[in-house]
Amino acid sequence: MPFDLRDIEPPEYLFQWPDRVADFDRYAKMLARLMPDNFGQPDADLLARYVVSESLYESFTAQLVGLSDPSDIKAMQIAQDRAFKQAHTCASSLGLTVTSRCKLVVPVDEDDGGEEEF
Repeated sequence: MPFDLRDIEPPEYLFQWPDRVADFDRYAKMLARLMPDNFGQPDADLLARYVVSESLYESFTAQLVGLSDPSDIKAMQIAQDRAFKQAHTCASSLGLTVTSRCKLVVPVDEDDGGEEEF
């Protein structure tokens, strides 16, 4: 990632939800530490989508607690499932799941001092 693209800013639409901006910043710092050379501004929209869908999933889950009508429960579970799938897809693309992190290719410093390990 070019140095000038490493500073990540949330997309404008996310500022409608100040709490989501805080979540965005928290995840952006985490991802920048995890992948300092491979995470930056081009990933901002995907991270924002993750934060929004995660928030929706949490909201739908909380709303389920108070429902008693089976048709309302079913509708909320469908919304919850969609939000979960969206969040999971974004999380996988960002390297936020265990399986996606296992697939990450970490660049290796080619300057090893001329010695090879066996």
